[in-house]
Amino acid sequence: MGLLLVQIMPINRPTLPTWFHKNQLRSPYIYGALAIICLFFAIIIVFKGTPNNTHTLPNKLPPHSPFALAVAGAGLIEAASENIAIGTPLSGTIAHVYVKAGDTVEAGAPLFSLDSRIYLAQQAQLQAAVDLAKAQVALLEAHPRPETVPPAEARVKETEFLLEQAKLLWQNVAPLEGTGAIGEEALLIRKLGYRLAQAQLSETKHNLDLLKAGTWVKDIDVAKANLELAEANLKVVEVELERIVVKAPIKGTVLRMNIREGEFAQNNGAKEPLLIFGSINPLHLRVDIDDKDVPRFIKEAVAYATARGDSQKQYPLQFIRIEPYVLPKQNLTGVTTQLVDTRVFQVIYALPEAAQGLYVGQQMDAFIEAK
Repeated sequence: MGLLLVQIMPINRPTLPTWFHKNQLRSPYIYGALAIICLFFAIIIVFKGTPNNTHTLPNKLPPHSPFALAVAGAGLIEAASENIAIGTPLSGTIAHVYVKAGDTVEAGAPLFSLDSRIYLAQQAQLQAAVDLAKAQVALLEAHPRPETVPPAEARVKETEFLLEQAKLLWQNVAPLEGTGAIGEEALLIRKLGYRLAQAQLSETKHNLDLLKAGTWVKDIDVAKANLELAEANLKVVEVELERIVVKAPIKGTVLRMNIREGEFAQNNGAKEPLLIFGSINPLHLRVDIDDKDVPRFIKEAVAYATARGDSQKQYPLQFIRIEPYVLPKQNLTGVTTQLVDTRVFQVIYALPEAAQGLYVGQQMDAFIEAK
């Protein structure tokens, strides 16, 4: 740089400040000294800007296989029961939340419940309908009322007396029929009165028999059918009341909560479950193994897993089962629309029950001894 400056700047051309010229500082050695100074500063800048290439060890060692030949796969920790995504069978406002993340509850324990006021009102209304239907059945089965029989029997007696009276009136004039001693009109009136009394007696006896027989069985059947319908409607509401209290399907642990009291919960299969639940004793590891490694995989082989960020601690794995369906590799994202050209089959292993510091959803590196 200094030499270039000497070549470009003529010696006899005044380029320095005026006070240099006044002091007769025109010697070419001045320019050489300036070049050396610039070169010195350039070297300092270059050295300071050069990165330090000192080799250092990483803070975390990468995972390594404990076997000479191994099949490796990426694993995701899940509950032994698999992760259960719990939603709500009904839409409504969340009234109570009975658990929090990390709680372990028994099967059937309540997790959360919805607002039940509308269902309680429907239950009261339908219970009244059931009571009414029961009363109607009881009323029909209680027929006849005891106090209604004596009046009907008295009516039969009355019509019997009227029949006797009409019979006497007719018998008194019957021999005179055709003699002209009595008019035809009077004769006909006596005859029709006798027949009318007979019909009235037959009617009253029939009514008395119906009264004593009680309610027609078909009417009772209709009333009982109405009662069954009312009870069925009430049962529907009672089932809804049971469903608004979401309970634990098994004994397990609440892994994640996505609900709060006062929020509105939808039952239309939301993307994010309201609660993730599962049995975590022991934890399971779902390992994705590339399909090209299938011929080398042995389910009885020894297997170990290491957590991401702690490759020095190895966890022995116990084989549980193989998922028989080979599916597209999803890179542990859960996105089923991901376009990939690799397929994997999944192997389920159990982690040791004494394993500490591991959580559902955590990634691990698995190594299975291969052929």
